[in-house]
Amino acid sequence: MIYAALLFLVLIGTYIILSHKADEFIFQPVRGFLPGKLPAATFFLPSGKNKIQALYIPARPGKETLLFFHGKGGNLSHFVPFAQRYAAHGLGVFMFDYSGFGHSTGHVSEKNAYQDGQTALNYLLHSKKIPPQHIVLWGFSMGNSICLHTAIRNSELPFKAVIAQSPFTSSVEMGACLAQGHYKPWSVRQQAALFFLHILLWNKKLDNTRQIGLIRPPLLVAYTKADEMIPWQMSAALARMAPHGTQAYASESGAHGEFGWLEKRALEFLQNCR
Repeated sequence: MIYAALLFLVLIGTYIILSHKADEFIFQPVRGFLPGKLPAATFFLPSGKNKIQALYIPARPGKETLLFFHGKGGNLSHFVPFAQRYAAHGLGVFMFDYSGFGHSTGHVSEKNAYQDGQTALNYLLHSKKIPPQHIVLWGFSMGNSICLHTAIRNSELPFKAVIAQSPFTSSVEMGACLAQGHYKPWSVRQQAALFFLHILLWNKKLDNTRQIGLIRPPLLVAYTKADEMIPWQMSAALARMAPHGTQAYASESGAHGEFGWLEKRALEFLQNCR
């Protein structure tokens, strides 16, 4: 009995350590804000046991509101160019920091990020009374996983559209890419990395391949072939798994953290969404 109890404690301790390491692998939050003026005042929303910091720029009459899910690093201050670019077209922009990012309280985790995404959507729907037909869910990089999850969780709502900018297939495959620097065919080294990551991320795989096919609103999957972070072939593979009618856009230029390469195509997409 004593040995069984010790083994149980060891397993529990190992699970806690691996779970913590998995969160560190997936999320890379930045607490301090970049210097410079934000395009709107920030405020806090209760999200579960935490408070998340958000920024909201109202849309002009008749224009959509973009609910932006940022990537694994940085915070609100790093994505000011996105807000400024689309607010200039009259679009509303709502951005928020996941728990543990920026000035949001709590710690980073996949569970908390999903809760934060729902909190952000609820704010637009209930506090701002924006109908779902005027809301666009926009995921960027890792934020696509939170974006797609939010869209599926609220699949009964007729959102205007979903835009997936520079998505990866899963955090497991992304880790294998980082191990050798390319996406498929997997080398022996990458296969070993995949095996290890399946264990490390057994319950945190952020598997977009399982989510993309369940998206109901009009969907645009966009990526740049100059992406230095996420292999564009990974985004292209995900686009092929998307529902019939999904639009895919590949740019020949534009870095991972830039938004100008997608601006014209995204505006055209939204204008033609019905």
